[in-house]
Amino acid sequence: MIEFIDLEDIEGVFREPLPRITLDSLPEAGAWLPPFRSLRSLLESRR
Repeated sequence: MIEFIDLEDIEGVFREPLPRITLDSLPEAGAWLPPFRSLRSLLESRR
């Protein structure tokens, strides 16, 4: 059995809701969703 977990249900993972895309509307080649902030900001917040 496979269980899926919605990361938005985990408190503090995201500052704002993620844009949602359904599997029905996903292009055959996939989709690229732009980041909300740079990866560098994640490293800077740990200092």
